Amino acid sequence: MLRASLAFFDSTKLQQGMTFLLEDIMEAALRADFGPQAESIIEQWRRIDPRHEWAEEKIYGRTAQFCAWTRAQRKNGLSGLLSSLDPMYPAFYPIWVRNGVANLVSPEILDTFDGAEWDDPKW
Repeated sequence: MLRASLAFFDSTKLQQGMTFLLEDIMEAALRADFGPQAESIIEQWRRIDPRHEWAEEKIYGRTAQFCAWTRAQRKNGLSGLLSSLDPMYPAFYPIWVRNGVANLVSPEILDTFDGAEWDDPKW
């Protein structure tokens, strides 16, 4: 997602290099913190298309949902929450649930967080 954002403005080689480095640091941190779940989280994160208005419209509410969760819920639910930033999520959700995909949040519940204030996540 960071890499894709470079398409929206002129950038220098240094800025591009820093973007790739930041992306690498984030992926390393996810692997260290989430262990076996990290690859799924990284895959969902990479699928977010910053050019699509859906992600921009939904990110605030998804962040409010994330902050409302406990630490354990955040750790278990991050991959599912990231997958909800796909514009096809409302259509895919019932299919994924039928197929046994875990840690998903229903689109109806997620939509209740649109415009909500963020709780203190108590890091």
